[in-house]
Amino acid sequence: MAIARDGTATEGYENNTSCTFSKTISGSDRFLLVSWKHYGNDDCTGVTYNGVAMTSISSIALPVEGGYAKAYGLTAPDTGTHNVVISRTSSNHIVATASSYTGVSQTGQPEATGTDSGTPVTQIRPTATVTSSNAWLVGVAVASFNGSNMGAESGTSMVLENTLVLVGLQACYD
Repeated sequence: MAIARDGTATEGYENNTSCTFSKTISGSDRFLLVSWKHYGNDDCTGVTYNGVAMTSISSIALPVEGGYAKAYGLTAPDTGTHNVVISRTSSNHIVATASSYTGVSQTGQPEATGTDSGTPVTQIRPTATVTSSNAWLVGVAVASFNGSNMGAESGTSMVLENTLVLVGLQACYD
């Protein structure tokens, strides 16, 4: 089965100790990716979808903004419309997006990860080695509110998910 996006991403924003928003998932061989940035301390206490704990995939400090970008994943999330809940101990901005995919292998996810904080920040190029054929490399990037543009390297394509663009985290799913 080929990998496909399961509809569109959903987005949440809170200036609190948690961020809660709903996400609808359908199809078979499902995978859910929740990515976000937050200001302040690295104090995430967990992420859930329909009450099920998600697994941390990657985290990177945002030196310019004084916060972190994070990605969590869940293989075989429940179908239907359920809440994504991101929790942390301090109250500060959380901006998040959730994207779901179908046709994803239900074991060994993610296949690979890579990070890059970018120096200068206009040249973020994380790397992850893909070994499976027909794999998708999904990136999570955070653009400052300074008119930054994002693009893909030659030979690749990029899909933007909501206003939080999907700093330099990526994971491979097959």
